[in-house]
Amino acid sequence: MTKAKSSVGQKMKYIMPRVASGITYAYADRFAYPEVVKNNKEIVKATSRSVQVIQNISGPFILTRSNLPPMKEGILQLAITTPNDLAPDERVPVMAFIHGGAYLVGTSDILGYRPNRLVMENRVIVVRFNYRMGILGYSRDKEGQQANLGLLDQIAALTWIQRHIENFGGDKNDVTLFGQSAGADSVISLLLSLGTENLFHKAIIQSAPFGMRNQAQQKMEKIVYDMSQEITDEMTIEEILDFQAETMKRVKHTHPISSMMPFMPRLGVHPLPDEDEVKTVLRERTSSIPILIGHTTQEVNFFIRKKPLSTLRRLPGIGFLMQKLLNHISEKVFIDGEETFAHSYEKCDGQVIRYIIDYGKESNIYRSAHAIELPLLFHAEGFKDFYLLEGSSHEEIVEDGEKLRYIWATFAKEGTLNEGEIEGLIEIK
Repeated sequence: MTKAKSSVGQKMKYIMPRVASGITYAYADRFAYPEVVKNNKEIVKATSRSVQVIQNISGPFILTRSNLPPMKEGILQLAITTPNDLAPDERVPVMAFIHGGAYLVGTSDILGYRPNRLVMENRVIVVRFNYRMGILGYSRDKEGQQANLGLLDQIAALTWIQRHIENFGGDKNDVTLFGQSAGADSVISLLLSLGTENLFHKAIIQSAPFGMRNQAQQKMEKIVYDMSQEITDEMTIEEILDFQAETMKRVKHTHPISSMMPFMPRLGVHPLPDEDEVKTVLRERTSSIPILIGHTTQEVNFFIRKKPLSTLRRLPGIGFLMQKLLNHISEKVFIDGEETFAHSYEKCDGQVIRYIIDYGKESNIYRSAHAIELPLLFHAEGFKDFYLLEGSSHEEIVEDGEKLRYIWATFAKEGTLNEGEIEGLIEIK
Protein backbone atom coordinates (compact mmCIF):
# COMPACT_ATOMS: atom_id res chain seq x y z
CA MET A 1 0.00 0.00 0.00
CA THR A 2 1.05 3.56 -0.66
CA LYS A 3 2.13 5.00 2.70
CA ALA A 4 1.52 8.52 3.97
CA LYS A 5 4.46 10.70 4.85
CA SER A 6 4.05 11.19 8.58
CA SER A 7 5.68 14.62 8.58
CA VAL A 8 3.26 16.21 6.12
CA GLY A 9 0.37 16.74 8.49
CA GLN A 10 2.61 18.11 11.22
CA LYS A 11 3.98 20.76 8.87
CA MET A 12 0.63 21.72 7.37
CA LYS A 13 -1.93 21.44 10.14
CA TYR A 14 -1.64 25.07 11.28
CA ILE A 15 -1.70 26.52 7.77
CA MET A 16 -5.20 27.60 6.80
CA PRO A 17 -6.51 27.03 3.28
CA ARG A 18 -8.65 29.45 1.32
CA VAL A 19 -12.39 28.94 1.72
CA ALA A 20 -15.23 30.33 -0.40
CA SER A 21 -18.58 29.34 1.11
CA GLY A 22 -22.25 30.15 0.79
CA ILE A 23 -22.00 30.12 -3.02
CA THR A 24 -25.36 29.59 -4.70
CA TYR A 25 -24.99 27.02 -7.46
CA ALA A 26 -28.69 26.66 -8.31
CA TYR A 27 -32.17 27.96 -7.56
CA ALA A 28 -34.98 25.51 -6.87
CA ASP A 29 -38.51 26.47 -5.90
CA ARG A 30 -40.61 23.92 -4.05
CA PHE A 31 -40.89 20.76 -6.15
CA ALA A 32 -39.26 22.56 -9.10
CA TYR A 33 -36.28 21.29 -11.06
CA PRO A 34 -33.02 23.06 -10.17
CA GLU A 35 -31.79 25.89 -12.37
CA VAL A 36 -28.00 26.18 -12.40
CA VAL A 37 -26.81 29.72 -11.75
CA LYS A 38 -25.76 31.31 -15.03
CA ASN A 39 -22.44 33.00 -15.60
CA ASN A 40 -22.52 36.64 -14.64
CA LYS A 41 -20.11 39.41 -13.75
CA GLU A 42 -21.58 40.18 -10.35
CA ILE A 43 -19.26 39.98 -7.34
CA VAL A 44 -20.30 37.21 -4.95
CA LYS A 45 -19.40 37.64 -1.29
CA ALA A 46 -18.53 34.03 -0.43
CA THR A 47 -17.96 34.41 3.30
CA SER A 48 -21.20 33.04 4.79
CA ARG A 49 -21.78 29.37 5.54
CA SER A 50 -23.90 27.46 3.04
CA VAL A 51 -27.53 27.43 4.14
CA GLN A 52 -29.20 24.13 4.94
CA VAL A 53 -32.04 22.72 2.90
CA ILE A 54 -35.35 22.17 4.67
CA GLN A 55 -35.08 19.28 7.13
CA ASN A 56 -36.09 18.04 10.56
CA ILE A 57 -32.99 17.99 12.77
CA SER A 58 -33.77 14.74 14.59
CA GLY A 59 -33.28 11.01 14.41
CA PRO A 60 -30.27 8.67 14.59
CA PHE A 61 -28.54 9.93 11.44
CA ILE A 62 -27.67 13.48 12.46
CA LEU A 63 -24.01 13.95 13.38
CA THR A 64 -24.43 17.28 15.16
CA ARG A 65 -27.24 19.53 16.33
CA SER A 66 -25.06 22.44 17.41
CA ASN A 67 -23.81 25.48 15.50
CA LEU A 68 -25.78 24.64 12.36
CA PRO A 69 -26.27 27.10 9.49
CA PRO A 70 -29.78 28.52 8.96
CA MET A 71 -32.31 26.77 6.72
CA LYS A 72 -33.61 28.36 3.57
CA GLU A 73 -35.88 27.15 0.80
CA GLY A 74 -35.32 27.94 -2.86
CA ILE A 75 -31.52 28.14 -3.05
CA LEU A 76 -28.82 25.48 -3.11
CA GLN A 77 -25.31 26.33 -2.00
CA LEU A 78 -21.78 24.94 -1.86
CA ALA A 79 -18.38 25.64 -0.31
CA ILE A 80 -14.94 25.39 -1.93
CA THR A 81 -11.70 24.85 -0.01
CA THR A 82 -8.42 25.35 -1.88
CA PRO A 83 -4.70 25.35 -1.04
CA ASN A 84 -3.65 28.86 -0.09
CA ASP A 85 -0.65 29.07 -2.41
CA LEU A 86 -1.91 28.02 -5.83
CA ALA A 87 -0.12 29.66 -8.74
CA PRO A 88 -2.35 31.59 -11.19
CA ASP A 89 -2.00 28.95 -13.91
CA GLU A 90 -1.97 25.92 -11.59
CA ARG A 91 -4.76 23.31 -11.78
CA VAL A 92 -5.10 20.65 -9.08
CA PRO A 93 -7.44 17.63 -8.67
CA VAL A 94 -10.94 18.28 -7.35
CA MET A 95 -12.77 16.16 -4.77
CA ALA A 96 -16.55 16.72 -4.54
CA PHE A 97 -18.08 15.47 -1.27
CA ILE A 98 -21.70 14.32 -0.83
CA HIS A 99 -22.82 14.12 2.80
CA GLY A 100 -24.94 11.32 4.23
CA GLY A 101 -27.93 11.30 6.55
CA ALA A 102 -30.37 8.73 5.09
CA TYR A 103 -31.70 11.34 2.63
CA LEU A 104 -33.40 12.88 5.67
CA VAL A 105 -30.86 15.09 7.44
CA GLY A 106 -27.43 16.58 6.97
CA THR A 107 -25.61 19.56 5.62
CA SER A 108 -22.13 19.93 4.18
CA ASP A 109 -21.00 23.18 5.81
CA ILE A 110 -20.47 22.07 9.40
CA LEU A 111 -17.33 22.07 11.51
CA GLY A 112 -16.93 18.30 11.28
CA TYR A 113 -16.79 18.39 7.47
CA ARG A 114 -14.08 21.04 7.19
CA PRO A 115 -11.54 19.57 4.74
CA ASN A 116 -8.63 21.81 5.75
CA ARG A 117 -6.16 19.02 6.43
CA LEU A 118 -7.22 16.99 3.40
CA VAL A 119 -6.67 20.05 1.20
CA MET A 120 -3.41 21.35 2.65
CA GLU A 121 -1.69 18.01 3.21
CA ASN A 122 -2.45 16.68 -0.26
CA ARG A 123 -2.83 19.75 -2.48
CA VAL A 124 -6.36 19.08 -3.72
CA ILE A 125 -9.52 21.18 -3.88
CA VAL A 126 -12.60 19.99 -1.98
CA VAL A 127 -16.12 21.09 -2.88
CA ARG A 128 -19.00 20.38 -0.48
CA PHE A 129 -22.58 20.93 -1.59
CA ASN A 130 -26.10 20.62 -0.22
CA TYR A 131 -29.07 19.01 -1.98
CA ARG A 132 -32.77 18.62 -1.27
CA MET A 133 -33.77 15.66 0.89
CA GLY A 134 -36.85 14.06 2.36
CA ILE A 135 -40.24 14.47 0.79
CA LEU A 136 -39.14 17.71 -0.91
CA GLY A 137 -36.24 15.95 -2.61
CA TYR A 138 -37.49 12.49 -3.46
CA SER A 139 -41.20 12.36 -4.12
CA ARG A 140 -42.73 14.51 -6.89
CA ASP A 141 -42.33 17.59 -9.08
CA LYS A 142 -44.66 20.59 -9.49
CA GLU A 143 -46.85 18.66 -11.94
CA GLY A 144 -47.28 15.83 -9.46
CA GLN A 145 -45.07 13.37 -11.33
CA GLN A 146 -42.47 11.23 -9.58
CA ALA A 147 -39.13 13.05 -9.41
CA ASN A 148 -35.57 12.61 -8.15
CA LEU A 149 -35.09 16.30 -7.39
CA GLY A 150 -32.29 15.79 -4.87
CA LEU A 151 -30.32 13.78 -7.41
CA LEU A 152 -30.88 16.49 -10.02
CA ASP A 153 -29.58 19.02 -7.47
CA GLN A 154 -26.37 17.01 -7.24
CA ILE A 155 -26.04 16.98 -11.03
CA ALA A 156 -26.58 20.74 -11.01
CA ALA A 157 -23.75 21.11 -8.48
CA LEU A 158 -21.41 19.03 -10.63
CA THR A 159 -22.41 21.08 -13.67
CA TRP A 160 -21.56 24.28 -11.77
CA ILE A 161 -18.20 22.79 -10.81
CA GLN A 162 -17.42 22.05 -14.47
CA ARG A 163 -18.21 25.64 -15.42
CA HIS A 164 -16.40 27.43 -12.62
CA ILE A 165 -13.84 25.33 -10.77
CA GLU A 166 -10.96 26.41 -13.01
CA ASN A 167 -11.43 29.92 -11.59
CA PHE A 168 -10.48 28.45 -8.20
CA GLY A 169 -7.46 26.52 -9.48
CA GLY A 170 -9.27 23.22 -9.97
CA ASP A 171 -8.88 20.80 -12.87
CA LYS A 172 -12.37 20.25 -14.29
CA ASN A 173 -11.08 17.15 -16.07
CA ASP A 174 -10.01 15.52 -12.81
CA VAL A 175 -13.02 15.45 -10.48
CA THR A 176 -13.49 12.68 -7.92
CA LEU A 177 -16.84 12.14 -6.23
CA PHE A 178 -16.78 10.82 -2.69
CA GLY A 179 -19.75 10.23 -0.44
CA GLN A 180 -20.60 8.40 2.76
CA SER A 181 -23.81 6.44 3.58
CA ALA A 182 -26.64 8.13 1.66
CA GLY A 183 -23.89 10.17 0.04
CA ALA A 184 -22.33 6.91 -1.17
CA ASP A 185 -25.72 5.79 -2.48
CA SER A 186 -25.87 9.13 -4.30
CA VAL A 187 -22.51 8.44 -5.92
CA ILE A 188 -23.87 5.15 -7.26
CA SER A 189 -26.98 6.93 -8.57
CA LEU A 190 -24.77 9.50 -10.29
CA LEU A 191 -22.77 6.68 -11.90
CA LEU A 192 -26.04 5.45 -13.40
CA SER A 193 -27.65 8.79 -14.22
CA LEU A 194 -28.19 10.07 -17.72
CA GLY A 195 -26.43 13.36 -18.41
CA THR A 196 -23.54 12.90 -16.00
CA GLU A 197 -21.00 11.99 -18.64
CA ASN A 198 -17.74 13.89 -18.08
CA LEU A 199 -19.03 15.53 -14.89
CA PHE A 200 -16.71 13.37 -12.77
CA HIS A 201 -13.88 10.95 -13.45
CA LYS A 202 -13.38 8.80 -10.32
CA ALA A 203 -15.67 7.74 -7.47
CA ILE A 204 -15.23 6.78 -3.80
CA ILE A 205 -18.18 4.90 -2.28
CA GLN A 206 -18.13 4.81 1.54
CA SER A 207 -20.56 2.46 3.34
CA ALA A 208 -23.41 2.52 0.84
CA PRO A 209 -26.63 1.01 2.32
CA PHE A 210 -27.26 -1.42 -0.55
CA GLY A 211 -29.59 -3.56 1.55
CA MET A 212 -32.14 -0.76 1.91
CA ARG A 213 -33.04 -1.10 -1.76
CA ASN A 214 -35.61 -3.87 -1.55
CA GLN A 215 -39.28 -4.62 -2.25
CA ALA A 216 -40.40 -3.03 1.01
CA GLN A 217 -38.62 0.18 0.01
CA GLN A 218 -40.40 0.16 -3.33
CA LYS A 219 -43.74 -0.13 -1.55
CA MET A 220 -42.80 2.79 0.68
CA GLU A 221 -42.07 4.89 -2.39
CA LYS A 222 -45.72 4.56 -3.42
CA ILE A 223 -46.95 5.65 0.02
CA VAL A 224 -44.57 8.62 0.12
CA TYR A 225 -45.45 9.66 -3.42
CA ASP A 226 -49.20 9.52 -2.77
CA MET A 227 -48.92 11.54 0.43
CA SER A 228 -46.67 14.14 -1.21
CA GLN A 229 -49.62 15.21 -3.38
CA GLU A 230 -51.15 16.83 -0.30
CA ILE A 231 -48.32 19.38 0.12
CA THR A 232 -49.22 22.85 -1.16
CA ASP A 233 -47.21 25.99 -1.93
CA GLU A 234 -49.03 27.76 0.89
CA MET A 235 -47.67 25.42 3.58
CA THR A 236 -45.00 26.87 5.87
CA ILE A 237 -41.65 25.19 6.50
CA GLU A 238 -42.89 24.06 9.90
CA GLU A 239 -46.03 22.55 8.38
CA ILE A 240 -43.96 20.70 5.77
CA LEU A 241 -41.67 19.22 8.43
CA ASP A 242 -44.70 18.15 10.50
CA PHE A 243 -46.26 16.61 7.39
CA GLN A 244 -43.07 14.69 6.60
CA ALA A 245 -42.94 13.40 10.18
CA GLU A 246 -46.52 12.12 9.85
CA THR A 247 -45.61 10.49 6.55
CA MET A 248 -42.71 8.70 8.18
CA LYS A 249 -44.91 7.47 11.03
CA ARG A 250 -47.26 5.88 8.53
CA VAL A 251 -44.37 4.28 6.63
CA LYS A 252 -42.77 3.04 9.86
CA HIS A 253 -46.02 1.38 10.89
CA THR A 254 -46.12 -0.50 7.59
CA HIS A 255 -42.40 -1.24 7.12
CA PRO A 256 -40.56 -0.77 10.47
CA ILE A 257 -37.02 -1.66 9.32
CA SER A 258 -36.93 -0.35 5.76
CA SER A 259 -38.58 2.88 6.92
CA MET A 260 -35.21 4.09 8.19
CA MET A 261 -34.66 5.31 4.60
CA PRO A 262 -38.09 6.11 3.14
CA PHE A 263 -36.67 8.62 0.65
CA MET A 264 -34.22 7.47 -2.02
CA PRO A 265 -33.50 8.03 -5.73
CA ARG A 266 -35.87 5.89 -7.80
CA LEU A 267 -34.92 3.79 -10.79
CA GLY A 268 -37.01 4.51 -13.86
CA VAL A 269 -37.48 8.14 -12.81
CA HIS A 270 -35.35 10.76 -14.60
CA PRO A 271 -32.36 10.83 -14.66
CA LEU A 272 -32.09 7.16 -13.60
CA PRO A 273 -32.61 4.31 -16.09
CA ASP A 274 -35.16 1.52 -15.69
CA GLU A 275 -33.98 -1.44 -13.63
CA ASP A 276 -33.51 -3.64 -16.71
CA GLU A 277 -31.22 -0.98 -18.26
CA VAL A 278 -28.86 -0.63 -15.29
CA LYS A 279 -26.29 -3.16 -16.53
CA THR A 280 -26.15 -1.50 -19.95
CA VAL A 281 -25.57 1.96 -18.46
CA LEU A 282 -23.03 0.57 -16.01
CA ARG A 283 -21.10 -1.07 -18.81
CA GLU A 284 -20.86 2.27 -20.61
CA ARG A 285 -19.39 4.02 -17.54
CA THR A 286 -17.03 1.43 -16.09
CA SER A 287 -14.23 1.79 -18.61
CA SER A 288 -13.67 5.46 -17.78
CA ILE A 289 -14.49 5.74 -14.04
CA PRO A 290 -12.42 3.74 -11.51
CA ILE A 291 -14.06 3.28 -8.12
CA LEU A 292 -12.84 2.85 -4.54
CA ILE A 293 -15.56 1.12 -2.52
CA GLY A 294 -15.69 -0.21 1.02
CA HIS A 295 -17.13 -0.40 4.50
CA THR A 296 -16.25 -0.47 8.19
CA THR A 297 -15.99 -3.73 10.09
CA GLN A 298 -18.89 -3.00 12.44
CA GLU A 299 -21.24 -0.70 10.53
CA VAL A 300 -24.43 -1.17 12.56
CA ASN A 301 -22.76 -0.33 15.89
CA PHE A 302 -23.50 3.28 14.90
CA PHE A 303 -27.19 2.68 15.64
CA ILE A 304 -27.03 1.25 19.18
CA ARG A 305 -26.58 4.49 21.08
CA LYS A 306 -29.89 4.39 22.92
CA LYS A 307 -30.54 2.41 26.08
CA PRO A 308 -31.24 -0.44 26.73
CA LEU A 309 -29.29 -1.65 23.67
CA SER A 310 -26.09 0.14 24.64
CA THR A 311 -26.40 -1.18 28.20
CA LEU A 312 -26.91 -4.78 27.07
CA ARG A 313 -24.02 -4.45 24.64
CA ARG A 314 -21.64 -3.94 27.58
CA LEU A 315 -22.64 -7.13 29.40
CA PRO A 316 -20.30 -10.15 29.09
CA GLY A 317 -21.78 -12.94 27.00
CA ILE A 318 -24.82 -10.94 25.96
CA GLY A 319 -22.58 -8.29 24.42
CA PHE A 320 -20.77 -10.96 22.38
CA LEU A 321 -24.02 -12.39 21.04
CA MET A 322 -25.35 -8.92 20.28
CA GLN A 323 -22.22 -8.09 18.30
CA LYS A 324 -22.64 -11.24 16.22
CA LEU A 325 -26.21 -10.18 15.45
CA LEU A 326 -25.12 -6.63 14.64
CA ASN A 327 -22.40 -7.93 12.32
CA HIS A 328 -24.98 -10.09 10.55
CA ILE A 329 -27.18 -7.03 10.00
CA SER A 330 -24.14 -5.11 8.74
CA GLU A 331 -23.56 -7.81 6.14
CA LYS A 332 -27.16 -7.69 4.93
CA VAL A 333 -27.44 -3.89 4.81
CA PHE A 334 -23.96 -2.91 3.65
CA ILE A 335 -21.46 -5.65 2.80
CA ASP A 336 -23.38 -8.20 0.69
CA GLY A 337 -24.65 -5.54 -1.69
CA GLU A 338 -21.22 -3.97 -1.90
CA GLU A 339 -19.70 -7.28 -3.00
CA THR A 340 -22.40 -7.77 -5.62
CA PHE A 341 -21.95 -4.26 -6.99
CA ALA A 342 -18.15 -4.52 -7.04
CA HIS A 343 -18.30 -7.84 -8.91
CA SER A 344 -20.80 -6.41 -11.42
CA TYR A 345 -18.55 -3.40 -12.00
CA GLU A 346 -15.55 -5.67 -12.56
CA LYS A 347 -17.49 -7.89 -14.97
CA CYS A 348 -18.16 -4.76 -17.01
CA ASP A 349 -14.38 -4.22 -17.20
CA GLY A 350 -14.43 -1.52 -14.55
CA GLN A 351 -11.49 -0.86 -12.25
CA VAL A 352 -12.48 -1.61 -8.65
CA ILE A 353 -10.44 -1.15 -5.49
CA ARG A 354 -12.01 -2.32 -2.24
CA TYR A 355 -11.22 -1.30 1.32
CA ILE A 356 -12.19 -2.28 4.86
CA ILE A 357 -11.77 0.18 7.74
CA ASP A 358 -11.14 -1.30 11.19
CA TYR A 359 -10.52 1.60 13.56
CA GLY A 360 -11.02 2.44 17.22
CA LYS A 361 -10.08 1.26 20.68
CA GLU A 362 -11.01 -2.31 21.59
CA SER A 363 -12.58 -0.98 24.81
CA ASN A 364 -15.06 1.10 22.80
CA ILE A 365 -18.22 -0.92 22.04
CA TYR A 366 -18.96 1.39 19.09
CA ARG A 367 -15.52 0.99 17.49
CA SER A 368 -15.23 0.82 13.71
CA ALA A 369 -18.88 1.72 13.25
CA HIS A 370 -20.64 3.47 10.38
CA ALA A 371 -19.17 6.98 9.89
CA ILE A 372 -15.96 6.27 11.84
CA GLU A 373 -13.87 7.50 8.90
CA LEU A 374 -15.44 10.98 8.82
CA PRO A 375 -13.42 12.51 11.70
CA LEU A 376 -10.32 10.94 10.16
CA LEU A 377 -10.93 12.36 6.69
CA PHE A 378 -12.14 15.76 7.81
CA HIS A 379 -11.94 17.89 10.95
CA ALA A 380 -11.29 15.93 14.13
CA GLU A 381 -12.12 18.99 16.24
CA GLY A 382 -15.66 18.94 14.85
CA PHE A 383 -16.21 15.47 16.29
CA LYS A 384 -15.20 16.31 19.84
CA ASP A 385 -16.81 13.86 22.29
CA PHE A 386 -18.06 11.74 19.35
CA TYR A 387 -18.99 8.41 20.95
CA LEU A 388 -17.32 6.41 18.15
CA LEU A 389 -13.96 7.86 19.17
CA GLU A 390 -14.07 7.21 22.91
CA GLY A 391 -10.64 6.18 24.15
CA SER A 392 -8.74 7.73 21.23
CA SER A 393 -6.78 10.92 21.83
CA HIS A 394 -7.04 13.94 19.55
CA GLU A 395 -3.41 13.46 18.51
CA GLU A 396 -4.06 9.84 17.51
CA ILE A 397 -7.10 10.78 15.44
CA VAL A 398 -5.20 13.52 13.58
CA GLU A 399 -2.18 11.29 12.95
CA ASP A 400 -4.21 8.27 11.84
CA GLY A 401 -6.43 10.52 9.79
CA GLU A 402 -3.41 11.83 7.90
CA LYS A 403 -2.76 8.33 6.57
CA LEU A 404 -6.37 7.89 5.46
CA ARG A 405 -6.50 11.34 3.87
CA TYR A 406 -3.36 10.52 1.92
CA ILE A 407 -4.94 7.31 0.60
CA TRP A 408 -8.15 9.07 -0.47
CA ALA A 409 -6.20 11.88 -2.15
CA THR A 410 -3.85 9.43 -3.86
CA PHE A 411 -6.81 7.65 -5.41
CA ALA A 412 -8.27 11.02 -6.44
CA LYS A 413 -5.01 11.93 -8.16
CA GLU A 414 -4.04 8.60 -9.70
CA GLY A 415 -7.18 6.45 -9.80
CA THR A 416 -5.30 3.53 -8.29
CA LEU A 417 -3.82 2.27 -5.01
CA ASN A 418 -1.40 -0.43 -4.00
CA GLU A 419 -2.77 -3.45 -2.17
CA GLY A 420 -1.86 -3.68 1.49
CA GLU A 421 -2.81 -2.91 5.07
CA ILE A 422 -2.20 -0.29 7.73
CA GLU A 423 -2.87 -2.25 10.92
CA GLY A 424 -5.55 -0.75 13.09
CA LEU A 425 -6.85 1.47 10.29
CA ILE A 426 -7.50 0.10 6.78
CA GLU A 427 -6.97 -2.80 4.42
CA ILE A 428 -6.87 -2.24 0.66
CA LYS A 429 -7.57 -5.17 -1.66
